Amino acid sequence: MTDPSGPPARHRVRRAIGGLAVGLVLAEVIVRGVLALPAVYEPLSYRFGPRSALLAWYEHGQPLEDSVTAWHPRWGWTLAPGTHVTDGVAYTIDAGGHRVVGTPGDGPRVAVLGDSFTYGDEAPGDASWPGQLQAAHPTWQVQDLAVPGFGVVQAWLRWHDERPPADVVVVGLNALMVERTTEAFATWWRPALTPGACTLAGPIPTPRATWWTTLATPRLVDLGAFVAWTVDPPTWADQTAHAEATLACLTDAVATDGTPIVWVWLPGHSELGAGDERPGPRWFHAWCDRTGADCVDASPQVEAAAAQGSVRAGSHYNRAGSGAVAAAVGPRLEALLGVAGSAVTQ
Repeated sequence: MTDPSGPPARHRVRRAIGGLAVGLVLAEVIVRGVLALPAVYEPLSYRFGPRSALLAWYEHGQPLEDSVTAWHPRWGWTLAPGTHVTDGVAYTIDAGGHRVVGTPGDGPRVAVLGDSFTYGDEAPGDASWPGQLQAAHPTWQVQDLAVPGFGVVQAWLRWHDERPPADVVVVGLNALMVERTTEAFATWWRPALTPGACTLAGPIPTPRATWWTTLATPRLVDLGAFVAWTVDPPTWADQTAHAEATLACLTDAVATDGTPIVWVWLPGHSELGAGDERPGPRWFHAWCDRTGADCVDASPQVEAAAAQGSVRAGSHYNRAGSGAVAAAVGPRLEALLGVAGSAVTQ
C-alpha cells in the first residue's frame, strides 16, 4: 500500500542526491563560463603578471598588471622579450627571457636565480645587484635568470630546464620565496613539487582554454582551496619544510654539472633592524649549518646601507640596497672564481 504522505524515503534520498549533483554541475559550468569571459580572463591571464587580479586584490587591494611577464607552460610565467616601461622604469629582456643587467665580458660565467629582489624590480637593470656585480667585474658574464614572483620551485625548474653554462650559480632567497612553496593554489597559479620527489605534481594550466575545457580539476575545488588557504594559511614550519625539499632538488641539479652554488639571503624591508626577531634569517642560518651549504647573509650590509640612507625602491631595493647585496656576495664569488673586481658603488 502506497504511503499517502509522500514518496518512499529512498526516492527522496535519490532526488536530494540528484539535485545536489545537478547543482554542483551548474555551479561548475557557471564558474568556468565566468572565468572564460574576456573581461574576467584578461586580468587573470599570466601575461598580465605572476599574480592573478584576484590574488593582487587580496594582497594589495588593487590589480597587478605587468606586461613584462608572459605565460609559461612549466614555470607558470616567464619574462617577455623586448623593452617594457612600467612606472618610468625600463626593463629590457633578451630573447632568452633574461633581464639585461649590463655588458658581459668573456670571463667567468655567473648564473643568478631568484625573484623580484634579484631581478631588480622598480629599478634600472644596472642598479640591480646582479647588474652591480657585472659592473664591478667587467670580465664576468652575469646572467640574471630571476623572475618576479618566482618561488624556489620555479627557480629550480628554470635551472633544470635551461641549464645555462655557468662557473658558479647564485641563488637569492628571501621569506617570500619560501612562503610561495605552500600556496594551496600552487597547481592553479604556479608549479608544485610532488612530495618526496624532484618532479612536478602536475602541469600548469594553459590560459583561457583551461578555464572552460579542462576537466582534470574542477574549478570549484580550486576556489575552495584558495578560500581554505586564506582562512587557515600554512605555518612557517610547513613553508620551510617544503622549501628545503626544493632547495635539495636545486642543489642536486646544479651538483650534477659540478658547479658550485652560493645561497644569498636578501632581507625584506620589515626584517631590517629586527635583530633576532627575524624567522627568515634564523631559518637560513640553521639550514646552511645543517646542510653545509655555501651561504651569504646580506642583512648586515643592507642594514648598514639603510643606516646611511634609503635602500628602498617601492617594495624592493634601490641602487644603494642592491649595491649592499653585491658588496656582500662579491668577495665570496671572487674567492670561488679567483678573479677580483672593483669596489661596488652603493
